[in-house]
Amino acid sequence: MDKSLKTTTSKKSKGKLIIAIVAVLVIALGGFGIKYYIEQKSYVSTDDAKITGDILNASSKIPGKVVKINVHEGDTVKKGQVLFTLETEQLQYQLNQAQAALDVAKAQLSKVEGGARAEEVAGAQALVDQASASLGGADTTKSNLQNTLNDVQSQYNSLIAQMSSFKNPDTGDFDANYAIKQLDTARAKGLLTEAEYTVKAQAVEQLFQGKLQYENQINQLKGQIKTVDSQIDTAKAGLDGAKSKLNLTNAGASDKDVAIVEAQVSAAQASYDLAKLNFSNSEIKAPADGTVVQLNIHEGDMIAAGQAAVSVVDLSKLQVTANILEGDLEHISPSEKVTMTIDSFPGATFTGTVKESALATSSVFSLFSTENASGNFTKVSQRVPVKITLDSTDKTLIPGMSVEVKVKIK
Repeated sequence: MDKSLKTTTSKKSKGKLIIAIVAVLVIALGGFGIKYYIEQKSYVSTDDAKITGDILNASSKIPGKVVKINVHEGDTVKKGQVLFTLETEQLQYQLNQAQAALDVAKAQLSKVEGGARAEEVAGAQALVDQASASLGGADTTKSNLQNTLNDVQSQYNSLIAQMSSFKNPDTGDFDANYAIKQLDTARAKGLLTEAEYTVKAQAVEQLFQGKLQYENQINQLKGQIKTVDSQIDTAKAGLDGAKSKLNLTNAGASDKDVAIVEAQVSAAQASYDLAKLNFSNSEIKAPADGTVVQLNIHEGDMIAAGQAAVSVVDLSKLQVTANILEGDLEHISPSEKVTMTIDSFPGATFTGTVKESALATSSVFSLFSTENASGNFTKVSQRVPVKITLDSTDKTLIPGMSVEVKVKIK
C-alpha cells in the first residue's frame, strides 16, 4: 500500500513539473512574440535592395576601329586617363587634307593681297590639278564602296526572301525561335524525319547567322561611305579653293574678292579645327576617377559613335537603393539610421543613413505597364526607391550586391 501511495505521489509531482515547464515555455514564447511584435513596429524592413553607384560609360565621339585597350576590368583609373584608342590612319588623312586646304586658302589670301607672278600662276594651276586628283581618288573610292554595298545588299535581299516564312506573325520580325517551333511542329506531326529536322534546323541557324553578318557588313560599308563622303567634301573644298586661287591669280583681286578669300580661310580653318578635334577624339578617356567594372569592346572591334565601351564607377561613393512598400514610406524620413546585411558577407552588419526617397514608384519606369490593354489599372502594392548612404566599411562592395535593410523608425 505504501508503495502504491509513493507511486501516486511521484506521478503528481511529475505532472506538476510538466505543467510548470509548459507554463514557462508559454510565458517565454509570449514574451518573445511581444518583443518580435514591438521590434516589427519599430522597424521598416525589406530584402528588395541592392548596392548601387553612378556608373559612367565612356564612349567614342566618332566611329572607328579599336586598335589598343589600355585598361582591364578592375583597374583603377583617373579622370582623363586614356582608356582605349581608335585607328587614326583615316583621321590623319582627313587632318592632312584639312591642313592642305587651309594652307591653300591662306596662300590665296596672300596672293590676292599682294599680286601674283607668272610662276605663281603655274603654282596655282598645279594646286588645282592636285586637288582635282584628290577629289577623283575619293570619288573612285566611294564608287567602289557603293558597288560593294550594292552587291552585299542584293545578297542580303536574296537571303531575306528565303527567310520570309521565318517572320513571327505576332511581331512582324524575323524570329529564329519561331522558325524552330515551326520545325518542331512539323517533326511532331511526322512531316519531318529526325535527320531532315536536323538539316533544316542547321539551315535556319545558318540563315540567321548570315543575316546578322550581312547586316553588320552593310552597316560597316555605310560607315565607310560616310567617311569617304567627308573626304570628298574636304577634297571639293580644296578644289574650289584651288580654282578660286587660280582665278584670282589670273584676274587680280578686288576688295570683294579679298573678303571672299578671307571667308574661305575661315571655312578652311573651321574644317581643320574639326579634323584636328576628330583626331584628338581617337583617344577615349576616363570621364571620372573610379574603377573599370566592365569592358564592352575588344581590340579590332568596329564601334559606333556613342556606343558604351568602358564602364567606370567610383567604388568609394556607393550607396544602397531599397524599394520600400508605399504603405511604409510615411515612416521613413532623411537622416534615419539603417542597419543592413549583405548576402556576400554572411554574419556582417553594415550601417547607414536614409538619404532621400524617389519622387515616383518603381513601376512608373518599368518596362511592363500596370495598365492592361483596355486601359484599366491593376492595383498592386507599389514600391518606392529609397537611397541610403553607407557608413565606411573595410569590406569591398560592388554595385548589384543584394542587401537586406532595416530602417529604425520613430
